[in-house]
Amino acid sequence: MNDPLEITEAEAIEVARPRAVTPMDMLNTAVQKGADIGTIERLVALQERMLARDAEMQFNAALNRAQSAMGPISADMTNPQTHSKYASYNALDRKLRPIYSKEGLALSFDTGEAKSANMVSVICHVSHSAGHTRTYHVDMPADGKGAKGGDVMTLTHATGAAMSYGQRYLLKFIFNVAIGEDDTDGNVVVEGLDKIESAPTMEALQAEYTAAFKAAAGNQRAQKAIIASKDARKKQLAAPVINAEQVKRFVTIVSKANATDDDRHRVLKHFGYASSKDIRTSDYEKLCSCFESGEWAEL
Repeated sequence: MNDPLEITEAEAIEVARPRAVTPMDMLNTAVQKGADIGTIERLVALQERMLARDAEMQFNAALNRAQSAMGPISADMTNPQTHSKYASYNALDRKLRPIYSKEGLALSFDTGEAKSANMVSVICHVSHSAGHTRTYHVDMPADGKGAKGGDVMTLTHATGAAMSYGQRYLLKFIFNVAIGEDDTDGNVVVEGLDKIESAPTMEALQAEYTAAFKAAAGNQRAQKAIIASKDARKKQLAAPVINAEQVKRFVTIVSKANATDDDRHRVLKHFGYASSKDIRTSDYEKLCSCFESGEWAEL
């Protein structure tokens, strides 16, 4: 039987190995020897700098691991003015939050002083469980102008839209996220594609699809996008409409978002609906999220 007091060679080496002296060790020694307050303050500052540096290193390592686990995110919304597709904040958050939270990272948003009256400064504080926080910010226009320079929303709605834009852009920038499509065509801008995506009935869908497909004759890439859009809308139109309780919940969500009746009808029209009662189950949660996240102000 081995002697329980016997020390192995590896243990002996570990015991014999000198331990690096830390600022805390030096501080304890200084206090024990009655060092003056100036010396103690310098050692405390040195200890704080080392702890801050270690926390920053842990932050950088966590950010690196989080980014390594993040892949491209599919666009789930369409800008009706430019007909371009983008990933909503809800889509980004749903994919990214579980990854960065697992690494001890947390995000909080705020606003700061903007450069001008028609700008909104959106701030994001990214903190890590080790104690380090890094701040990012972006200034967004909030003048209510559309893609063609005309007034498309009130200043109140423009401010909300700018904040929503800022949150989304910061989330993409912080984690260097790529936005892509489910298919390999990427963002194909095709004449009539928005009409297909908002067709209110199967008959209207067939008419818009036929017109767009003929207009894109000879452009296989565009026709492929038209077919994909038609199939997606056909699937949505085949879904049942929401029930009375779901309508009531949707109206409540719209009210809490401080959206007017005109705003609600505008967003419903964007999704291809004439009224709340016409919403199909396939679009219900997306519409609710649109108002809950503030995306409605951008449409």
